[in-house]
Amino acid sequence: MDNGHTSGPFGPSGQQDRLGAGWETYRPAVFGVAYRLLGSVADAEDVTQDVWLRAAGADLRQVGDLRAWLVTVAARRCYDILRSARVRRETYVGPWLPEPLLTGPDAAEPVLVDESVTSAMLLIMEELSPPERV
Repeated sequence: MDNGHTSGPFGPSGQQDRLGAGWETYRPAVFGVAYRLLGSVADAEDVTQDVWLRAAGADLRQVGDLRAWLVTVAARRCYDILRSARVRRETYVGPWLPEPLLTGPDAAEPVLVDESVTSAMLLIMEELSPPERV
C-alpha cells in the first residue's frame, strides 16, 4: 500500500540518514563560517543549532552538495543577525577583534600546564640560594 512516503536513499528515512552523517562531517564548517562572520562563540553556536533545525525540517532531496547548502544557510543566517536591530544598537567603540576560540583538545590543558610549571618553579626556587635565585 502506498502511503505517500518513499523509502530508499531519497525517502524520509534516507534523507535523515544522509543529514545525520553529513552533519557530523560538516558541523565544524558550519560553526567556522558562523564564528568568522559573527566573532562570537555563543552566537556561532546559536547559528549552528539553527542551521541544524532548518536542515532537519527541510526537503533535502534536491540538494546535490549538502556541505554547500549547510554553509549557505549558516552564512545567510549570520547576515540576518548582522543586519538585525540588536547588532545595530550594540556598536563597539575601538578596534573589533573576534573573541578567542580555543581549538586544542581541551580548553583546561593550558591552565593545568601553567599550574605544573608554577609548582615546579617554586620547588626549584626553594633549593636555590638567594644569589642563585636572582
